[in-house]
Amino acid sequence: MGKRYYCDYCERSFADGAENRKKHLASVHHQKLRAAHYEQFKDAATLLAENRAKKPCRKFHQTGNCDFGLSCKYSHFTPSDIKELEREVFREHLEASGNKPRIEPDIDAWVQTKLSKYKEIVPAPLSFPQPVLPSVLMNIPNLPPSLIPPNASDLMNFDKNKSQWG
Repeated sequence: MGKRYYCDYCERSFADGAENRKKHLASVHHQKLRAAHYEQFKDAATLLAENRAKKPCRKFHQTGNCDFGLSCKYSHFTPSDIKELEREVFREHLEASGNKPRIEPDIDAWVQTKLSKYKEIVPAPLSFPQPVLPSVLMNIPNLPPSLIPPNASDLMNFDKNKSQWG
């Protein structure tokens, strides 16, 4: 058995030879499948320009099927498809010009939204619980300031006082 040629577009193989390959590459079936393959790699601007120039395919829009398929000389795009292509062309234009639209908010805005959500979930305490000095330390005279529990007023005004540790 001789060599076989496999066509990636048609997904079929046949006996390899100059005459067979030439006949296959010239066939209408191969030409259609090759065109369909490269059609998927066209950018949005090219697709939009081609489909704006074409009239809508009446049969495709009525039945959802067209006998001519990709070789149809009429457009199979709906108005919503055209709008989506226009948005895609606009996005590509912005990216090419360097004016990329900001999708995510900056870090300060993100922190502010997280803080506001946290404040909604966790209510602020109305009063601080009074710290209790352990009974072992109550009988010791002249406790260092670091062991004396703060008052509620000291806790409320901590930033204002900037108390000094002793």
